[in-house]
Amino acid sequence: MPSNRSSSGSSAIDPLAQLDRDLASLECEAPAKPRWDPTSAESLVDWLEQEFGLVVRRVPKIDRIVRELIADLQSRRRIRVLIIGPRGGGKTMLAAAIQLLSVRFFGASWTSIGGSLEQATRLFSHVRAAVSRSADLQAFITEALATRVTTKSGATITVHAASEKSIRGQHPRGPSGAGGIVLDEAALIEDRIVDAAIPQVASADPSMVLLLSTLGEAQSGRFWELTQNHDACGYRVFEFGIFDVTTRCTYDCATTCPVPAFAKDEQREDGQGRLTAIRKALCAGKAHEPDGWISIDEVAQQYRDLSRESFQREFLGSSSTRVGAVYNAEDIDAAIHPGGMISKTGDIEQHLHRVRSLEKVIGLDWGYSGETWAVYLVRMKDVLLVYRWEYWSQTRFSEIRRHLVDRIFKERIDCILPDAAAPSDNQELLQMIRQREERPQPGDQSDCECQVQPVKFGVVKSYGIGEVRRRLENRLLRFAQEFGTQPVANFSRAIRLLKAYHVDQNGQPVKKDDHCPDALLCGVMYWSPRALVEPLELS
Repeated sequence: MPSNRSSSGSSAIDPLAQLDRDLASLECEAPAKPRWDPTSAESLVDWLEQEFGLVVRRVPKIDRIVRELIADLQSRRRIRVLIIGPRGGGKTMLAAAIQLLSVRFFGASWTSIGGSLEQATRLFSHVRAAVSRSADLQAFITEALATRVTTKSGATITVHAASEKSIRGQHPRGPSGAGGIVLDEAALIEDRIVDAAIPQVASADPSMVLLLSTLGEAQSGRFWELTQNHDACGYRVFEFGIFDVTTRCTYDCATTCPVPAFAKDEQREDGQGRLTAIRKALCAGKAHEPDGWISIDEVAQQYRDLSRESFQREFLGSSSTRVGAVYNAEDIDAAIHPGGMISKTGDIEQHLHRVRSLEKVIGLDWGYSGETWAVYLVRMKDVLLVYRWEYWSQTRFSEIRRHLVDRIFKERIDCILPDAAAPSDNQELLQMIRQREERPQPGDQSDCECQVQPVKFGVVKSYGIGEVRRRLENRLLRFAQEFGTQPVANFSRAIRLLKAYHVDQNGQPVKKDDHCPDALLCGVMYWSPRALVEPLELS
């Protein structure tokens, strides 16, 4: 008889199930494929968003900054960057994210310095918070102290107070040779601290310096100087305002915007009863683009809480007028004119003929700090138009005088108004003009009778500033970007210097980079309602 014993002990093996188990076992034993790829910008952005918690792709301005810095890190380029942003705009968190990214994937070490120890600690708190929530960072970091983070590779991030003693000797340099320093709220850090901090990365390769701040009230010092001369100093500037990091605005600009100044230009009448836009809309629809982290309603409340100037300085990452500015920057911007031809037909010869027939002057500041400025103005009815800016650096006054005399007789300049502080130079200039009248050169205008009228700053400076300000406010002074067929040389430099011209704590104009504003003042004084300048006579 057949056996009835159970055969459970010798049940058949399922070959497919066994194959699945073997493959799973091999996958477990095989080296894991890295989740993050440092050669891929998209992978690194994913890391920043998922592991660090930084909002990148939803905020275009942040996305651009991050991608440029990632490209620098991947190419091992030296980094010198200024980041100007608003209060609560995420500058500090952005810096912490870049630090951790470069430590994690590029073997860099960093030192962090704040405008105060509290500010520096806040930056470091973003580092520690990211470590506490990221499994990837926890596996990579071996030590996380109150003021220091150390990785498996030996890279570090440290935080220090803004003092020379604390900073000196740090020399951040990671295992890859890369090292950097972050100065947070750099506008609040004393120049001597900045000067002591930046050289600490000299031994790193590549070296990296990130300076980030909201513009301070004084708008002076090392950070401010770098914002004004960043190209010459080898720095890139990234700017963003509060409207670049808001949650996506749902208001309609034309009908429901909670603050009209956000959506619409503010207008007022000029001296002739014409409407002139003098204040551009602060947002102008920008808040419809990003999807960041600050609600537009909160931004609107902050605008109501502050003066417009304070709001612009604190939340737009800039200020239309620096605190203590001599001239309102919005008036300067409104005075900018595209320029072009003074000719109805567009004919260059007609343009030149009309220019020669109009009343023109040159304002001149000799400048004893090595920089001389000449500002050329032409009167067109009630409006004064600046059509040329000239400046010389470390140039002999004799060469400047010859150049000016040529200009005077080729263009039929009516008067030159120099700073009276150089009487001998003014006398020589007058003598050269009189000699040229007696012995004209080919191309000179035969009816040129130029006067020299020195301007005594000690007597007329305050009045002259008021006269320039009056003309700016009433749109009776304009700055041409082009004249004839050519762009106006030195235009951007001149506008920057006019905006930067400011007073000290005693209300007196600061004697620094003031030659351009002083030359403009000299020229405007020719049309002053009060006879405060007189022609110079040969002695």
